[in-house]
Order: sequence, then C-alpha cells, then structure tokens
Amino acid sequence: MRNERGVTLVELLAGIALTAIVIGTATLLLSSVIRLFGDESQQYADDSQIQLTLNTMTAQLKEATQVIAFSHGGDKELRYDHYNSSNTLVLKSLYFNEAERKLTLFDFSQDGTASNDTSDFANAAHTPTGAPTKYSNPVDLSRMATSALFEALNSSSNRIPIPSTPYPAASTGQSASNRMLYLTFGFERSIVTATDGTKPSPVTKTMAVKLLADWTAK
Repeated sequence: MRNERGVTLVELLAGIALTAIVIGTATLLLSSVIRLFGDESQQYADDSQIQLTLNTMTAQLKEATQVIAFSHGGDKELRYDHYNSSNTLVLKSLYFNEAERKLTLFDFSQDGTASNDTSDFANAAHTPTGAPTKYSNPVDLSRMATSALFEALNSSSNRIPIPSTPYPAASTGQSASNRMLYLTFGFERSIVTATDGTKPSPVTKTMAVKLLADWTAK
C-alpha cells in the first residue's frame, strides 16, 4: 500500500530554511559581483581620465613655441601659445585649482584684441576668478588632480621650474634639447583589491614634450 503521509512541520521548516540559505548566498554573490563591476568601472574611468589629460597636453604643447608659468597661492598655471587646426596662433591656459582638485584647459585672452595678447600672456595677476573675461571655453581635464609641477631644462640640461617670464625667450636660441618641457601631475585615484574592494591609490605621472623650434604654415 502506497505511503501517503504528508510533509511534517519539521520537514517544511527545514525546506524553508534551506531555501533561505540558498537565496541568501546567491544574493550575496550577486551583490559582490555588482560591487566588483562598479569598482572596476571606477578604476577604469580614473585611469582613462589620467591618460586623457596626458594625451591632451602632449598634443597641445607639441604645437607650442613658448610657455610661461605662474603660482597663484596653491594654484598653478601654465600658459602657452598653440597653433590650432586652422594654423592660427592662439593662447591657452592650463589651470590647476588646488582647492577643487581640478585641471582645466582654457582659451586665453581671446577677446578679439590681438594687441593685448603679449601683455596678457605675461600678466601674473590674471586668474580665472580675478579676470574671468580672459579665460573662455573651459574644458575639464581632471577633477582628481592633487598637484601640478611645470618644468623646463636650463642651459646645463637640468630641470628647473618654468619661469614667470616667456620661455624660451625669443633671443636665446634655445637648442632642441633645451626646449623640452616636463609636466608632472599628482592624481588621487581608486584601485580594486582582492580583499578590500576599492581603496585610494595616489599616482604621479610625468609627461615630456618638446616645444616647436619653428613653425611654417603649409
């Protein structure tokens, strides 16, 4: 005769408990996968932002012939001339805002009055907050920068801070080796670890680029 005994209360509770364990384990694994994916995406975004900054400034300064640098308290600024895609010489400003941890690229002194460009270029008093009309078309390169250092080579091929006067001066006839620039940036990024998820991992990147010695429109 077939046993038609039903499920006892103990068996039912055991089944419910086992199901809860399985669902809980699956949920925990799924949340871990989602968190890991998010962490890895953030690390990729951080590294991409850093690389974009370096690539952009390398491309910009390869088409420059003269630079000048200023310190505005903790903020740092690099101004340079730059031949754009229309073969027109324009002025640019790379501005590091220490408080906001931002690296921003501006068009500089694009007010339509070319006669002001030379004096504006060398005017240390200009800043994006103090002379906002001199800075236009901002492009945020990074919002996780922690430091910026702008250096050049002196006559002994030693690295020195880029001066607050136009460099190289038109009359110096700097050799090609002494037209090298070194831009060093600190960034606060996140990395993924096997045990701790994400954690801060500061990184310093230095780029080297040579200024144009001459330029001829083609």
